[in-house]
Amino acid sequence: MSPEMQQRENQLTSEWLQLVNKKNRIVLQQHQLNLLDDEQRVMSDLEENKKKMEKFGFIKEEMKTDAQKAREAELLDEKIRLVNEHDRIIQSIDEKEDEAVQLELHIQDTLNKNMPKMEEANKDEKCSIM
Repeated sequence: MSPEMQQRENQLTSEWLQLVNKKNRIVLQQHQLNLLDDEQRVMSDLEENKKKMEKFGFIKEEMKTDAQKAREAELLDEKIRLVNEHDRIIQSIDEKEDEAVQLELHIQDTLNKNMPKMEEANKDEKCSIM
């Protein structure tokens, strides 16, 4: 392969890796946006749950009916579920951020390792053609 063709191939390979890297970043960003949207929904649900629970705080325990006690228990269970869901979302966000950083480092490392080899191969070919 001619040195010009080798150089062009190296350039195209580098561009391809950069495009793959950009695509992966976009996919990860979209996933993070989805998680942030989920988090916002859960936070809204938690706020609504809090407002409903406040109504029961003004009633003395001995004055609550069985239906009120049951509803309060349901709201408490819902709050626990929402808090657990929020924790899961936050953990997923953190994991995706770590994944994005690791992927970026891996691709940069791959580029940095392969580009000198490709450049060195080009130098050798240029020298041998003389």
